[in-house]
Amino acid sequence: MKASRTRVRVCFLAVASLLVLATLTRAGFSWAHGSQLGHVAGAWTTLAIDLSRGLFYRPLYSEGIGYGGTRYLPLYFALHAVVIRLIGHPIAAGFVVSFLSTALLLVGVFTLLRRSGLGFDLAAGFSALVLTSWSVQHGLTTIRGDILPTALTVWGLAMCVGEPARRKAGTAAALFALAFSAKITALHGLAAAVLWMTANGRAKAAVRLAALGAASCLVVLGVVHVTSDGRFLEILRVCAAGGAGASDMIRAPLRLFLHLRNSDPAGLVFCCLAVATMLARGTWRAPDLPTAFFGVTLAMTLVMFGSPGVEANHLVDLHVASIFAVASFFAESREHPAWDFQLAAATAAGMAGLALVVSMLAWSDVPVNRAAEMEEAARAARGPAGPILSEDPLVPVVAGQDPYLMDSFMFRVIRERRPTVAEPLFAAVRKRAFSAVVLAHDPALEAEGVYRSKHFGAGFVEEVQKSYVLSAKIGDFFVYLPRRD
Repeated sequence: MKASRTRVRVCFLAVASLLVLATLTRAGFSWAHGSQLGHVAGAWTTLAIDLSRGLFYRPLYSEGIGYGGTRYLPLYFALHAVVIRLIGHPIAAGFVVSFLSTALLLVGVFTLLRRSGLGFDLAAGFSALVLTSWSVQHGLTTIRGDILPTALTVWGLAMCVGEPARRKAGTAAALFALAFSAKITALHGLAAAVLWMTANGRAKAAVRLAALGAASCLVVLGVVHVTSDGRFLEILRVCAAGGAGASDMIRAPLRLFLHLRNSDPAGLVFCCLAVATMLARGTWRAPDLPTAFFGVTLAMTLVMFGSPGVEANHLVDLHVASIFAVASFFAESREHPAWDFQLAAATAAGMAGLALVVSMLAWSDVPVNRAAEMEEAARAARGPAGPILSEDPLVPVVAGQDPYLMDSFMFRVIRERRPTVAEPLFAAVRKRAFSAVVLAHDPALEAEGVYRSKHFGAGFVEEVQKSYVLSAKIGDFFVYLPRRD
């Protein structure tokens, strides 16, 4: 029995070490090549650049600035703006914030598991298994605020575990409010903690935490709205739903499954294991914290996938909740007299194999040198007059310009809600006021797909092709220069 326990510990610590080493190595290559950068990273970077210069949430449209529109809350890009002021390089600054967010998440998961009763070996191994998810790997190597709110949520849950919980209620509420200030849907941790406390006879503590958390979140919204000169709530009203309708909500479960299957197989495995642990524990008894957290997170994720703009990067919360549920059940089960530690060792070995396979698959995108492609596209797009209009805002950033358009997806959403807001952009295209137009998808293949239903909206590509001519194709970038009459 002792030898079996030792093998399990060694296996889990080996998993932790190999995953962290593989992830850091991959991340270094990915940061150098910018292989995970895209138009969403450009939108986050634009928000940070604006804030670093004193503009907190640009308006939906401003003649002197260009187009805004976002549903992102500010904590991540505010930290990004601070780092920009410190080191001066917007893209490198974003990578710094993403790395620190991931480190905060891993330490938070480890702390939560330890406070939940897991030993050092199990806590370290399961914390490292967070890195098996594509969504976490992606969040580490790009610029976007998906990991930071999850990390703060996990730390909030860690404050709710153990004694004396009353003294930690304020700290937990503050952490949950900070998570909310990084992502508008990051209320699942607070809801799970309140549900867990209520179901386990701690109604007073649940009410206290709910009241403090709700008050803190309202303060966040008030501060953000006031400091944005009243723009934030107006922008949120237009952009928050992302163009979602009733049919999108009906398709949400299928969309969630397809994203898990196609983009995040490790996340799908752990999600299935977490569902199995819920069934094994029994649905008739009061939920423990891991079960409450997984159940609430799964429900929240289903709601999120009812929005057309939600992709696999939003699976971080579900993966972390799945890891927490599986780890807690594993720790409980191995204390049972009938538990076979050889089976435990086999389970750990299987997880190690899964982790390594996923890590190897994740290397496939590293050779893509998107940073070099952006620099070449920026050179090709520079002109004697006028800004660059780019689907990926990082192209004008690399060219030393402030992006005129922050988010082509949100531009399409804004067009659907307020059609007149788009007229100045179409007029500028007709006048050839831009030195170049840079698209990030092939218009010949994707005009009916990406551009009609997702980015820019109907008629945009056709309008560009009337006034601009394709000059260069550089990787995924299509550079259009003004036609000469």
